Amino acid sequence: MGKYDNAIADFTEAIRLDPTSAFAYCLRAAAYCDKDDCDSAIADYTEAIRLKPEDAEAYYNRGLAYQEQGHHAEAESDFATAKGLQEEVSPSDVTPKQSLDVLSKQRTREALHIPRQVTVEADGNDQGKLYGEVCAADIVAALKEDGCSLTVDQVRFNGPLKHWGLYKVEIHLADGTVTELPLWVVPPAAAYD
Repeated sequence: MGKYDNAIADFTEAIRLDPTSAFAYCLRAAAYCDKDDCDSAIADYTEAIRLKPEDAEAYYNRGLAYQEQGHHAEAESDFATAKGLQEEVSPSDVTPKQSLDVLSKQRTREALHIPRQVTVEADGNDQGKLYGEVCAADIVAALKEDGCSLTVDQVRFNGPLKHWGLYKVEIHLADGTVTELPLWVVPPAAAYD
């Protein structure tokens, strides 16, 4: 299985464990987008919106998937809804300076090869408690495997990561941009054998 197939399998398991997690549906949708499977991505974003109707990002990302398919009316509707939930979401509704700022941040993220998510394998017990904890250096090492070079001081998160599960980490870039990155802490692949 490829990287995106593994991610989709992981998010499917997360959804099985918590079918009310809009966040897990959004992450699986992002993985589907990475595989150019817009139909599946739209279905997952739609479920995330059903579960969490105030999630502007889910509307915006579903709009991008619709736009990718050429469904411009649906895309604009989602962008408008997202804008109503959170200011300055649709690129067509921002000022030229704001558009340049957004484009600059996107290009910075792309230039640094920051993925949509990162996975760190860590040993733990049957209850999912780690033998130790995941630290910023572990996250930086996992990002490096994906071709992304960051330093430990650019990766921030709340509290120790001592269980398998899904976390949000912040990536602080040199230009002041802060981006959230989903982090999966999972058992080593050998544990599945």
